[in-house]
Amino acid sequence: MSAVFILCILVAFSVWTVNGKNQQPQPEDTGIPEADVCLACKKALNYVKENTGQNPSESKLKTTLGRACSSEGKLFQTCKDFVKQHRQALLRDLQTTDNVTKICVKEGACNGVSKNRHF
Repeated sequence: MSAVFILCILVAFSVWTVNGKNQQPQPEDTGIPEADVCLACKKALNYVKENTGQNPSESKLKTTLGRACSSEGKLFQTCKDFVKQHRQALLRDLQTTDNVTKICVKEGACNGVSKNRHF
């Protein structure tokens, strides 16, 4: 009986460990209001789009994305953390025709319905 109990505990722990490692923190998990993460994402991506023009090189996108959070004031750290965590996906998404809202929803910064429609 004790061998079955130990086996059950090991299986439960294994499932918990595997599932826990694959989860990215959501805004509510980090203590940051989702609206702040959404706003920071949109402002950063708008900055990139406004400062790179059409069909920018990957190098230009990287440089501009690296500067995108510098003028965010109280959202600076939220913006910086989000961009750092999603950098590769954001660079890929910025090379598509997707708009800022769609990219921020896709990357989990915003819900499917935008709360802050005008920037």
